[in-house]
Amino acid sequence: MRLLYPKSDGWYELNSTGVETKVSNVASGGGGGGIAPRAVTAATTAAASELVLANATTATFAVTLPAHASGTQVVVKKIDSSTNIVTITPPSGLIDGLASYPLNVQYAALTVISDGTNWHII
Repeated sequence: MRLLYPKSDGWYELNSTGVETKVSNVASGGGGGGIAPRAVTAATTAAASELVLANATTATFAVTLPAHASGTQVVVKKIDSSTNIVTITPPSGLIDGLASYPLNVQYAALTVISDGTNWHII
């Protein structure tokens, strides 16, 4: 899966390990779904098939995963360089056995998919 999102200086791609790469050519069209990016600066609930770009410059906050539906995928990425933590929490169940998952460094990212009961890091 290719996750593309805009930044002030162009388009970037996020791979499955959370590494960000600037891309020089972004084609449009072709249909298909994809993951919609959304920038946030405070506590929020992610939507299914969403890339949450979390900016915790001013404060620590939580991103709550959406209600479980088997196959639902969400990506959360911390985009600021502060020491504030973005905590990812499921509405129920666990994330690979954990009650929550912290992102505490710039560009740290978490991609999860639901099995209908729990969330799995992919």
